Amino acid sequence: MKSIYLSLFIIFLFSCGNPESSEKEKTTETKPSTTQKLNIEVAEIISHGFYINKFYNHLDYNIKVKLINKSGYKLTQVVLYNKINISFPKKPLNLTGGSNRSSQFDPPWLPNDTINFDFDLTNINPDYLDYNPDTVNLFMEARGNDIIGNDFSETYAIYNIMDDWAGFQKTYKNKQN
Repeated sequence: MKSIYLSLFIIFLFSCGNPESSEKEKTTETKPSTTQKLNIEVAEIISHGFYINKFYNHLDYNIKVKLINKSGYKLTQVVLYNKINISFPKKPLNLTGGSNRSSQFDPPWLPNDTINFDFDLTNINPDYLDYNPDTVNLFMEARGNDIIGNDFSETYAIYNIMDDWAGFQKTYKNKQN
């Protein structure tokens, strides 16, 4: 009979568990990740313009920019995404060509430091140069991480590049004649 009581007592002790470890489990909850605004400014547009990629026979746009890290954080990774939106007047059609540029920084990109990025936005049908769009805009968006894993995101610039389109369209038509 004593062995039955001893066995039940041991089973009871094992079923209770360690109260210290259960208390620790309660206090180590993980918080959901939140995305903060990434403050990157375009300090300078170094060069930009449309050109015909003769190898692939499509229209491309190249832009080179100098960016400033105004986030206040040491950034270890930044992904920049650019797209061109072309809207035509008689047809509700928005054409886009996009470009991604991902950079890892080691050492990190420090606050208030500048860095140059260049992009080629490709695969725009050159036949669209025969038409006059209402708007041609360049959208630039950034996502990034700092050294402790904070996530950042921001659409930081929208540029009207209609003058680039019109200037290249005129040059392209003159070369065709």
